[in-house]
Amino acid sequence: VKVLIFGAHNEYWTEAKAENILRFVENGGHLLFLGGNTAWRQVKRGRKFDAIFGSNLLNHGFDRLIREVLGTYYDINGYDTYSSYKLMETEVPEWMDPASFVNTSSFGVGTDFECCEGLIGGASGLETDKLLPESKEEFTIIAKGSNGFDGGADVVYRKFPSGGTVLNFGSVALWHRTQDQTIRALVKQFLDNALLME
Repeated sequence: VKVLIFGAHNEYWTEAKAENILRFVENGGHLLFLGGNTAWRQVKRGRKFDAIFGSNLLNHGFDRLIREVLGTYYDINGYDTYSSYKLMETEVPEWMDPASFVNTSSFGVGTDFECCEGLIGGASGLETDKLLPESKEEFTIIAKGSNGFDGGADVVYRKFPSGGTVLNFGSVALWHRTQDQTIRALVKQFLDNALLME
């Protein structure tokens, strides 16, 4: 397996899952997070039940996963607001084709679903994850949600010493705009690069 893809709301994690993901990237694996509020509550599995408990796993045994692999983490700022993303004018990863984004500044506007028009204003929304201060040196911010002051999700990328990579969109609402051409281009270019890497 070269790439693991996580969906919209991957909130519940066991310690074993966190350890396995750390091992995966240390062995050159690639990760794509198409959601937000990731690794917020812990799950413990019993013989006949699963126990879900706690909140905010940062500093509770999941530190390395969150700071080194996710790079971003959920906070209440921007909760239940929805907005577009704005591409950042920073040095872009080598796998991004600048020609694909020449006419794009804002992207992920609105929703793909007619029944949600007027309710959902963009792909950065509901619960949004932001870059952690201690992760800034290792991650590149590709885009930021425009959900008011510090409320939007950060789209971040990192390449690990092992050669593995991660692209994390940091927003639960991303699934509302998976048909957006810029989102599709980012996902496709990241996956193409990951699958071509040795």
